Amino acid sequence: MKIETIFEFVRFSLNDQMRKFELVEDLDWEELFNFAQKQAIIGVLFAGVEKMPDEKRPPKSVLMKWFMLVERIKTTNEKLNKGVIEVTNRFQKDGFPNCVLKGQGNALMYPHPELRTPGDIDLWPLAERKQIYQYVRKDFPKTEMLYHHLEYPILKGIVTEVHFFPMFLNNPLYNGRFQKWLKRVGQQQCENWVELPQGSFSRPTDEFNVIYQLAHIRHHFFDEGIGLRQLMDYYFLLKREEIREKRDELCQLLNGFGLLDFAGAVMYVMRKVFGLEAHELLTNPNEKIGELLVEEILMTGNFGHQDSRYGNLKDQSRVKRLSLLLKKNLRFGWYFPGEVVFSFLFRLGQPLWRCWATMKYSR
Repeated sequence: MKIETIFEFVRFSLNDQMRKFELVEDLDWEELFNFAQKQAIIGVLFAGVEKMPDEKRPPKSVLMKWFMLVERIKTTNEKLNKGVIEVTNRFQKDGFPNCVLKGQGNALMYPHPELRTPGDIDLWPLAERKQIYQYVRKDFPKTEMLYHHLEYPILKGIVTEVHFFPMFLNNPLYNGRFQKWLKRVGQQQCENWVELPQGSFSRPTDEFNVIYQLAHIRHHFFDEGIGLRQLMDYYFLLKREEIREKRDELCQLLNGFGLLDFAGAVMYVMRKVFGLEAHELLTNPNEKIGELLVEEILMTGNFGHQDSRYGNLKDQSRVKRLSLLLKKNLRFGWYFPGEVVFSFLFRLGQPLWRCWATMKYSR
């Protein structure tokens, strides 16, 4: 089946106004199902399946598998919603204003939030690194500190990460600007309350997410890999009218953080895969880098879990993982030479930083 047929079905599934799929005879339902699984968009594409006439729907064997996974997604979303309220209330009660990054906050932008494949809980409390570290280690003394977050296994069966700051950039100059901006706008993000049936919590504003989530997508593009679920989140973000009104201001920020070229690649994906209209794009699409991004998305799947080129990077030794990531990133060196160099230097220094930081913040 041609990849363009799959992309057309993605657009059909996203658009409630489209009631007829013209390329139905070209569909291989088993292949489409596998693609949706690999990219973690199985629930969203099921909305497309439900719009198909009965005689054009997948075979019963595929339909039943699809239906069972969708029901599991709905159940997990309900569990995550409860978990989000519990963990945010816990931090709020203990004096840490906070907001939830991505995840269940992003789901609220979808026409059918219960169909978005959920992940974990990423929490950003407004506090110094030492305060957050000691608060988490009080209950979980064996939790390992990473550069910008640490795990907080307070909820059974739900991975919860507590962030010292939402994201970082490998280039020191851009990262310095980025971290100052995060501190300047942090309080506003913790005051942006939204409602779930289970209660209320704070999520970042749409303007913040345009910057932060693009940085997050690029980070994973250079690291494990990135899939369509994260790009689909960004699609729904760009569909919001207030973003179009602040496009120039947002592009200035992206340029100041060294993210504008990569934004062009993401805009290419927005057009090619999701069919976003020209007036809804942040900046002009960059076809060359965009094609490279599409290639990586198709090859690696959700967060790189389906990438067969390098094996499971998390199972490799630190030295092996570093060499494999460098080999992978050299493919991008022509377009992002500085990012490849700074990314390698950052990873090289991480083991020493962790030892130093753990000793410093444990006192």
